[in-house]
Amino acid sequence: MSLVRFSGQRFLLAFALPLLAGCSLAVGLGGLAGPADGGVGPSEAGSTAIDAAVVVAVDAGPDRESGAAIQWRASSQNSGSTIDTINVLAPAGAQPGDLLVAGIGFGNDGAISMTGLTAPAGWTLVRRIDHAIVGSLALFTHSYAGEQSFDWQLSQKCGIAAWISAYVGASRTSPVAADLGIDIAAGGTMFMTPMVSGNSGQLAIVSITAYTASTVQTTWSLPDVAVRENIYNSSQRSGASGDVLVTASGMVGPFAAGASTSQSYALAHVLTLQP
Repeated sequence: MSLVRFSGQRFLLAFALPLLAGCSLAVGLGGLAGPADGGVGPSEAGSTAIDAAVVVAVDAGPDRESGAAIQWRASSQNSGSTIDTINVLAPAGAQPGDLLVAGIGFGNDGAISMTGLTAPAGWTLVRRIDHAIVGSLALFTHSYAGEQSFDWQLSQKCGIAAWISAYVGASRTSPVAADLGIDIAAGGTMFMTPMVSGNSGQLAIVSITAYTASTVQTTWSLPDVAVRENIYNSSQRSGASGDVLVTASGMVGPFAAGASTSQSYALAHVLTLQP
Protein backbone atom coordinates (compact mmCIF):
# COMPACT_ATOMS: atom_id res chain seq x y z
CA MET A 1 0.00 0.00 0.00
CA SER A 2 1.52 3.31 -1.05
CA LEU A 3 0.68 6.90 -0.20
CA VAL A 4 0.04 9.16 -3.16
CA ARG A 5 1.22 12.72 -2.71
CA PHE A 6 0.46 15.70 -4.91
CA SER A 7 2.25 18.90 -5.81
CA GLY A 8 -0.88 21.07 -5.61
CA GLN A 9 -0.98 21.48 -9.39
CA ARG A 10 -3.50 19.99 -11.75
CA PHE A 11 -2.11 17.45 -14.25
CA LEU A 12 -3.43 16.18 -17.55
CA LEU A 13 -3.22 12.46 -18.27
CA ALA A 14 -3.81 10.65 -21.56
CA PHE A 15 -5.54 7.27 -21.45
CA ALA A 16 -4.70 4.27 -23.56
CA LEU A 17 -8.37 3.71 -24.40
CA PRO A 18 -10.40 6.54 -25.98
CA LEU A 19 -13.40 7.88 -24.05
CA LEU A 20 -16.83 7.48 -25.61
CA ALA A 21 -18.33 10.63 -27.06
CA GLY A 22 -20.56 12.31 -24.49
CA CYS A 23 -18.89 10.82 -21.41
CA SER A 24 -19.29 13.04 -18.39
CA LEU A 25 -18.44 13.41 -14.77
CA ALA A 26 -19.59 14.93 -11.56
CA VAL A 27 -18.12 16.14 -8.34
CA GLY A 28 -19.20 17.87 -5.16
CA LEU A 29 -18.22 18.98 -1.76
CA GLY A 30 -18.67 19.65 1.60
CA GLY A 31 -20.92 20.16 4.58
CA LEU A 32 -21.29 22.55 7.40
CA ALA A 33 -22.25 22.20 11.01
CA GLY A 34 -22.77 24.17 14.18
CA PRO A 35 -21.18 24.33 17.62
CA ALA A 36 -20.71 21.07 19.49
CA ASP A 37 -22.50 22.36 22.58
CA GLY A 38 -25.80 22.67 20.68
CA GLY A 39 -26.16 26.40 21.34
CA VAL A 40 -27.62 28.70 18.72
CA GLY A 41 -24.81 30.29 16.70
CA PRO A 42 -24.59 34.07 16.41
CA SER A 43 -26.68 35.63 13.61
CA GLU A 44 -28.20 32.29 12.64
CA ALA A 45 -31.27 32.20 14.87
CA GLY A 46 -32.47 35.74 14.25
CA SER A 47 -31.56 36.25 10.61
CA THR A 48 -33.66 35.58 7.56
CA ALA A 49 -31.28 37.06 5.02
CA ILE A 50 -30.19 34.95 2.08
CA ASP A 51 -26.66 35.62 0.93
CA ALA A 52 -26.18 36.50 -2.73
CA ALA A 53 -25.59 33.62 -5.12
CA VAL A 54 -22.23 33.46 -6.82
CA VAL A 55 -21.45 31.73 -10.10
CA VAL A 56 -17.86 30.88 -10.96
CA ALA A 57 -17.07 30.07 -14.60
CA VAL A 58 -13.84 29.35 -16.40
CA ASP A 59 -12.73 28.29 -19.82
CA ALA A 60 -12.02 24.62 -19.11
CA GLY A 61 -10.83 23.96 -22.63
CA PRO A 62 -12.53 21.80 -25.25
CA ASP A 63 -15.22 19.30 -24.47
CA ARG A 64 -14.15 15.77 -23.72
CA GLU A 65 -12.14 14.24 -26.53
CA SER A 66 -10.67 10.84 -27.14
CA GLY A 67 -7.92 10.39 -24.55
CA ALA A 68 -8.81 13.51 -22.52
CA ALA A 69 -8.31 13.59 -18.75
CA ILE A 70 -11.11 14.31 -16.29
CA GLN A 71 -11.47 18.09 -16.07
CA TRP A 72 -13.30 20.63 -13.95
CA ARG A 73 -15.46 22.92 -16.08
CA ALA A 74 -17.12 25.41 -13.69
CA SER A 75 -18.74 25.85 -10.26
CA SER A 76 -21.61 27.76 -8.66
CA GLN A 77 -22.59 28.40 -5.05
CA ASN A 78 -25.18 29.93 -2.73
CA SER A 79 -25.65 30.26 1.03
CA GLY A 80 -28.10 31.62 3.56
CA SER A 81 -29.15 31.82 7.21
CA THR A 82 -32.32 30.47 8.83
CA ILE A 83 -33.89 29.17 5.61
CA ASP A 84 -35.44 25.84 4.60
CA THR A 85 -34.84 26.03 0.84
CA ILE A 86 -31.63 26.72 -1.03
CA ASN A 87 -31.44 27.41 -4.76
CA VAL A 88 -28.15 26.90 -6.60
CA LEU A 89 -27.68 27.95 -10.21
CA ALA A 90 -26.25 25.47 -12.69
CA PRO A 91 -22.54 26.23 -13.19
CA ALA A 92 -22.08 28.73 -16.03
CA GLY A 93 -20.85 26.94 -19.12
CA ALA A 94 -22.03 23.49 -18.01
CA GLN A 95 -23.21 21.41 -20.96
CA PRO A 96 -25.78 18.59 -21.16
CA GLY A 97 -24.08 15.34 -20.28
CA ASP A 98 -21.69 16.89 -17.75
CA LEU A 99 -21.80 15.10 -14.44
CA LEU A 100 -22.55 17.59 -11.66
CA VAL A 101 -21.54 17.06 -8.06
CA ALA A 102 -23.25 19.06 -5.31
CA GLY A 103 -22.23 19.64 -1.71
CA ILE A 104 -24.99 20.76 0.67
CA GLY A 105 -23.79 21.80 4.14
CA PHE A 106 -26.50 22.70 6.62
CA GLY A 107 -27.12 22.98 10.35
CA ASN A 108 -29.46 24.18 13.09
CA ASP A 109 -27.68 24.56 16.41
CA GLY A 110 -30.95 24.49 18.35
CA ALA A 111 -32.30 21.40 16.61
CA ILE A 112 -34.06 18.75 18.70
CA SER A 113 -34.29 16.30 15.80
CA MET A 114 -32.29 15.42 12.70
CA THR A 115 -32.87 17.72 9.73
CA GLY A 116 -34.29 16.01 6.66
CA LEU A 117 -33.03 16.95 3.21
CA THR A 118 -34.86 16.46 -0.10
CA ALA A 119 -32.84 16.70 -3.30
CA PRO A 120 -34.11 17.86 -6.70
CA ALA A 121 -35.35 15.18 -9.08
CA GLY A 122 -32.59 13.22 -10.77
CA TRP A 123 -29.89 13.69 -8.11
CA THR A 124 -28.24 10.65 -6.47
CA LEU A 125 -26.98 10.75 -2.89
CA VAL A 126 -23.30 9.77 -2.57
CA ARG A 127 -22.93 10.18 1.19
CA ARG A 128 -24.30 12.16 4.13
CA ILE A 129 -22.13 12.99 7.15
CA ASP A 130 -23.73 14.19 10.40
CA HIS A 131 -22.38 15.97 13.46
CA ALA A 132 -24.87 14.78 16.09
CA ILE A 133 -28.20 16.36 15.04
CA VAL A 134 -26.99 19.94 14.61
CA GLY A 135 -25.06 19.83 11.35
CA SER A 136 -24.71 17.75 8.19
CA LEU A 137 -22.96 17.48 4.86
CA ALA A 138 -24.61 15.71 1.92
CA LEU A 139 -23.00 15.00 -1.45
CA PHE A 140 -24.96 14.30 -4.62
CA THR A 141 -24.32 13.60 -8.31
CA HIS A 142 -26.46 14.37 -11.35
CA SER A 143 -26.17 14.09 -15.13
CA TYR A 144 -26.76 17.64 -16.33
CA ALA A 145 -29.70 18.00 -18.72
CA GLY A 146 -29.73 21.76 -19.29
CA GLU A 147 -31.58 22.88 -16.12
CA GLN A 148 -31.01 26.48 -15.04
CA SER A 149 -31.03 25.94 -11.26
CA PHE A 150 -31.77 23.42 -8.52
CA ASP A 151 -33.67 23.59 -5.20
CA TRP A 152 -32.91 21.55 -2.07
CA GLN A 153 -35.62 21.42 0.64
CA LEU A 154 -34.95 21.03 4.38
CA SER A 155 -37.38 19.87 7.08
CA GLN A 156 -36.49 22.82 9.35
CA LYS A 157 -34.78 26.18 9.04
CA CYS A 158 -30.99 26.03 8.95
CA GLY A 159 -27.88 27.89 8.00
CA ILE A 160 -26.84 26.52 4.62
CA ALA A 161 -23.83 26.63 2.32
CA ALA A 162 -24.21 24.85 -1.01
CA TRP A 163 -22.27 24.48 -4.23
CA ILE A 164 -22.21 22.56 -7.50
CA SER A 165 -19.23 21.68 -9.67
CA ALA A 166 -19.37 20.42 -13.27
CA TYR A 167 -16.79 17.96 -14.59
CA VAL A 168 -16.16 16.35 -17.95
CA GLY A 169 -14.45 13.06 -18.73
CA ALA A 170 -15.85 10.86 -15.97
CA SER A 171 -17.77 7.62 -16.33
CA ARG A 172 -21.47 8.07 -17.07
CA THR A 173 -22.55 4.84 -15.41
CA SER A 174 -20.33 4.80 -12.30
CA PRO A 175 -18.46 8.08 -11.79
CA VAL A 176 -17.61 7.69 -8.08
CA ALA A 177 -14.89 5.10 -7.56
CA ALA A 178 -14.48 5.57 -3.79
CA ASP A 179 -15.42 8.06 -1.10
CA LEU A 180 -15.18 8.62 2.64
CA GLY A 181 -16.29 11.39 4.99
CA ILE A 182 -15.50 12.14 8.63
CA ASP A 183 -16.78 14.37 11.43
CA ILE A 184 -13.79 16.11 13.02
CA ALA A 185 -15.12 16.97 16.47
CA ALA A 186 -11.97 18.73 17.69
CA GLY A 187 -11.84 22.42 16.85
CA GLY A 188 -8.91 24.45 15.61
CA THR A 189 -7.52 25.87 12.41
CA MET A 190 -5.82 22.83 10.83
CA PHE A 191 -7.68 19.73 9.70
CA MET A 192 -6.85 16.53 7.81
CA THR A 193 -9.19 14.73 5.45
CA PRO A 194 -9.62 10.95 5.33
CA MET A 195 -7.86 8.75 2.75
CA VAL A 196 -9.47 6.69 0.00
CA SER A 197 -8.14 4.23 -2.56
CA GLY A 198 -7.33 5.61 -6.00
CA ASN A 199 -5.92 4.67 -9.38
CA SER A 200 -3.92 6.58 -11.95
CA GLY A 201 -6.18 8.71 -14.14
CA GLN A 202 -8.87 9.25 -11.52
CA LEU A 203 -9.64 12.69 -10.06
CA ALA A 204 -9.60 13.24 -6.29
CA ILE A 205 -12.16 15.74 -4.95
CA VAL A 206 -11.43 17.25 -1.53
CA SER A 207 -14.16 18.93 0.56
CA ILE A 208 -14.00 20.68 3.93
CA THR A 209 -16.75 22.58 5.77
CA ALA A 210 -16.94 23.96 9.27
CA TYR A 211 -18.66 26.25 11.76
CA THR A 212 -17.09 28.99 13.88
CA ALA A 213 -18.59 31.03 16.71
CA SER A 214 -16.43 33.96 15.58
CA THR A 215 -17.92 36.69 13.40
CA VAL A 216 -14.59 37.07 11.58
CA GLN A 217 -14.88 35.75 8.03
CA THR A 218 -13.20 32.40 7.41
CA THR A 219 -11.11 31.66 4.35
CA TRP A 220 -9.59 28.27 3.58
CA SER A 221 -6.32 27.05 2.11
CA LEU A 222 -6.03 23.64 0.47
CA PRO A 223 -2.34 23.42 -0.41
CA ASP A 224 -2.46 20.05 -2.18
CA VAL A 225 -5.27 20.74 -4.66
CA ALA A 226 -6.63 23.33 -7.10
CA VAL A 227 -9.23 25.23 -5.05
CA ARG A 228 -12.63 25.56 -6.75
CA GLU A 229 -14.86 26.92 -3.94
CA ASN A 230 -14.23 29.04 -0.83
CA ILE A 231 -17.55 29.89 0.85
CA TYR A 232 -18.43 31.92 3.93
CA ASN A 233 -21.92 33.03 4.94
CA SER A 234 -23.54 35.20 7.59
CA SER A 235 -24.14 32.32 10.01
CA GLN A 236 -20.38 31.68 10.36
CA ARG A 237 -20.51 28.58 8.16
CA SER A 238 -17.77 28.07 5.60
CA GLY A 239 -16.38 25.53 3.22
CA ALA A 240 -13.90 24.87 0.47
CA SER A 241 -13.36 22.27 -2.21
CA GLY A 242 -10.73 21.41 -4.77
CA ASP A 243 -9.44 18.65 -6.99
CA VAL A 244 -6.24 17.01 -8.16
CA LEU A 245 -5.55 14.30 -10.72
CA VAL A 246 -4.35 10.99 -9.28
CA THR A 247 -1.07 10.02 -10.95
CA ALA A 248 -0.35 6.65 -9.27
CA SER A 249 -2.37 3.83 -7.74
CA GLY A 250 -2.57 3.55 -3.95
CA MET A 251 -4.12 5.44 -1.05
CA VAL A 252 -5.08 9.02 -1.88
CA GLY A 253 -4.67 11.58 0.92
CA PRO A 254 -4.87 12.66 3.62
CA PHE A 255 -5.14 16.26 2.49
CA ALA A 256 -4.54 19.29 4.70
CA ALA A 257 -7.05 22.11 5.10
CA GLY A 258 -6.27 25.33 6.93
CA ALA A 259 -8.83 27.85 8.23
CA SER A 260 -8.01 31.52 8.82
CA THR A 261 -10.20 31.52 11.97
CA SER A 262 -10.54 28.86 14.67
CA GLN A 263 -13.47 26.50 13.97
CA SER A 264 -15.70 24.67 16.45
CA TYR A 265 -15.43 21.52 14.34
CA ALA A 266 -15.36 20.44 10.70
CA LEU A 267 -16.73 17.87 8.27
CA ALA A 268 -14.28 16.57 5.67
CA HIS A 269 -14.77 14.37 2.64
CA VAL A 270 -12.69 12.87 -0.18
CA LEU A 271 -13.91 11.05 -3.27
CA THR A 272 -12.29 9.76 -6.41
CA LEU A 273 -13.92 10.00 -9.82
CA GLN A 274 -13.09 7.49 -12.53
CA PRO A 275 -13.02 7.96 -16.31
